Amino acid sequence: MSAINVNSITGRTGTHGPVLTGVTTATNGLNVTGGSVGIGTDDPGVQLEVKGTASTLLRLDSSSSSGTSLRILNGGTDKMYMGLAGDFITGQGSNVTDSAVRANGALLFSTGGGTERLRITSAGLVGIGTSTPSTKLHVNSADASATYLRVENTAGQAYFGVDTSGNSYAGAETNDAFGLVTNGSYRMYITSGGSVGIGITSPGESLSLIEGTALGWNDTSGNNAARIYATSGDELRFDRGSTNSRSMTIDSSGRLLVGVSASYANASIDDLQIGDNTSSTQRGLTIGSTDECAIAFADASDARAGSITYNHGQESMIFKTNGQNERFRVNANGICLGGTGAANGLDDYEEGTSTSSLTQITATTNEVAMKYVKIGNQVTIVGVITIDGYSSGTVSNSSFNLPFNPSSYATSVPGADIQKNTSNTSGKYLGFYGANPQMYLNNEGGAYRPGNSYSNGQIGFTATYTTF
Repeated sequence: MSAINVNSITGRTGTHGPVLTGVTTATNGLNVTGGSVGIGTDDPGVQLEVKGTASTLLRLDSSSSSGTSLRILNGGTDKMYMGLAGDFITGQGSNVTDSAVRANGALLFSTGGGTERLRITSAGLVGIGTSTPSTKLHVNSADASATYLRVENTAGQAYFGVDTSGNSYAGAETNDAFGLVTNGSYRMYITSGGSVGIGITSPGESLSLIEGTALGWNDTSGNNAARIYATSGDELRFDRGSTNSRSMTIDSSGRLLVGVSASYANASIDDLQIGDNTSSTQRGLTIGSTDECAIAFADASDARAGSITYNHGQESMIFKTNGQNERFRVNANGICLGGTGAANGLDDYEEGTSTSSLTQITATTNEVAMKYVKIGNQVTIVGVITIDGYSSGTVSNSSFNLPFNPSSYATSVPGADIQKNTSNTSGKYLGFYGANPQMYLNNEGGAYRPGNSYSNGQIGFTATYTTF
């Protein structure tokens, strides 16, 4: 069949459209050739080919309230729609304003000679670089190159994706901050310099929490286990347990309070306070080592101007001052001065009073009142002998008991100075003899004074002796 070239359409209008009544030859007219229709071409390569130089070559116009669409079928079944949404998008009704594309299967987008770039499955999943998306938006790279989703405005951009090592990645690529937001407020904020703020968008440290918030730990059941809490009063609290019981506080003055919530110490010695001064709970401080443990005292010129040290090997508590010069130590021998041996040990100190009476006399008042200080093996006594209502005395030597036994002497040894003597003027000193605990009154030649040599009066004396 020869081609029919239509240069113009004239004549009457039929039931199904215009009827061709005249045919003229023209290359820019309508060409029907072997069942193919060409508009603007004499040689259509497909069943309908439209060709021309105008920017708009095909226009569809319908007055339907549902809009206008172009439908593509296969085997008589609708496969794809393009047009106004009201015609074929569920729920759009008479929407003749919005444009739409509908595919009964997946909708694919291709660039670069037929390579698939994007797919929307029939379930509404969007895949970029994948034909089998598994989430609402699934972006895939066929190799190990970094793959990012970029969100941008004129102020900056954000990236979400996977880097070349397979690590998840989210953040700002340029000199911008990155934040996490809930309920319209920033909960975590990372500045362009890498500082992290929690509850604050201007962190001053590598990690900053706004005051009044806590860094906490929970047990496996979600209960509070411990927390560090910065109060609005510039205090740093360390709490424990499900009720956040306070264990330690660094207060606004820099004092460290352990087991107590408020300072109670004297202002000059209040930097470290352990335990509540109103509590009966026992408290302590332990320093552990197998060598030495020390507390040092420093000044501007000496980091260890003084110290108290416990040496475990020597089992000694050592006290040092002025450039670590040892002043004394406490060991198994007691308090040691000038050395560490038994001879340097002060293992006894006692203060007290003692009352005795003279033997070999009878009197209404017969009293020896003494005050003593015993340091190690040395005893110092201040005493007064008082006799009143004297009635008789024997010819035997008179003596009184000492609070501690003196050292043993073979002969009478002067042991006391007499400051006052109105009772026995023949007595010149008080002395010791042997290892017995008595002290005797002696005359100038060393002879003991008998009981019948006393009278009413007083004898005041001081004595210093050893107990070796």
